[in-house]
Amino acid sequence: WLDQIRLRPDEEIGTGADKFDAKGFATDFAYTLDNGDPGQIEYETFNAAQATVTIEGTSVHPGEAKDLMINANTLGRQLDAALPLFDRPEFSDGHEGYFLLLKFHGEISDAQLVYIIRDFDRQKFDARKAYFMKTIDELNAPFDHPRFKVEMHDQYYNMADIINKDPYPLRLAEAGIQAAGMTPKTIPFRGGTDGSKITYQGIPTPNLFNGGINFHGPYEVVSTEAMGKIAETLVHMAELNAAGTVD
Repeated sequence: WLDQIRLRPDEEIGTGADKFDAKGFATDFAYTLDNGDPGQIEYETFNAAQATVTIEGTSVHPGEAKDLMINANTLGRQLDAALPLFDRPEFSDGHEGYFLLLKFHGEISDAQLVYIIRDFDRQKFDARKAYFMKTIDELNAPFDHPRFKVEMHDQYYNMADIINKDPYPLRLAEAGIQAAGMTPKTIPFRGGTDGSKITYQGIPTPNLFNGGINFHGPYEVVSTEAMGKIAETLVHMAELNAAGTVD
């Protein structure tokens, strides 16, 4: 009924699934249990990239700075101002993507900014990355050598592009949730799970609720009642899968 359980490091580190042994975890599909209200199913995640921008300034004594100083902090603010104002998490919802400045630290002589880039749609995701690089090129144009340098890499992709090809894991989850006396609810997950990476390693892995709320803040909590309901749901899912009663 339940073939294997694999315990993973904290998902928030972002690299917990990088060394996941998909071949050793021989199964047709799997589930993560990462946040969500009782009855919730999530199989749409962002496509995700991270960009680290290093900026070279020119430090000069303020008393002699006219026409000489190039303040790396000022250049960093110019970069952030050049990105679309409302394409940020605080102004977006549903399937809307964004640019997010995670970190900004520096001095006159040098600065570093770390951005994450997110979108559900792969074409829009690629367009966002291209827009970011175009912005960097435009900011570099006035200088005699590049002051902005970027290292960008993809982090994970929208697992819906894989799971939609065979939605049986979703139908099984819906049936298990109903058997546990709840109403299934599917919403786009405005983030990523370990399942985002595991799915692209060959094991479709949607996410199911565990009852956690108030994430990334001092009031993050999970209820024992919700954890009991997901345990009950998993038992029903194992029984339904073994019985072959879900199409």
